[in-house]
Formats: sequence, C-alpha cells, structure tokens
Amino acid sequence: MAQKVRHQTDKEAEYYRGMVVSQGNEIEILRNNVKELQGQLQGAYRRIGELREALDIEVKENRNEPEIIVDRSIFPAV
Repeated sequence: MAQKVRHQTDKEAEYYRGMVVSQGNEIEILRNNVKELQGQLQGAYRRIGELREALDIEVKENRNEPEIIVDRSIFPAV
C-alpha cells in the first residue's frame, strides 16, 4: 500500500514539475517579448521627437517667410 501511495505522489510531483518547467519557459518568452516591445517603444519615442523637431523648424521657417500673393489674372495657373 505504501508503495502505491508513493508511486502516486511521484506521478503528481512529476506532473507539477512539468507544469513549473512549462510556465518557466513561457515566462522567459514573455520577458523577451516585453524587452523587444520596450525597445520598439523607445525607438518610436525617438522618432516622434525627431518629427516634432522637424515640424517645429518648418513652422518657424514658414512664419518668417513673407506670403507671396500671385495675381492669377496676370499669371494664370498652368
């Protein structure tokens, strides 16, 4: 009887060990995914900063340029 109980607990232990190993592998995959996504997010933040800077420069340059008014009666649109 004791041998049967021990065999059952060994099976249960092996079952739970398999679950723990499987979950450990899944956790490692998720950690790698989070790391990759964080890198992509940082790259996106950098790109947003670059685009904002370019837009600010363009807006500033456009404010300093005088507006050119073209008389279409003299210079018709092509």
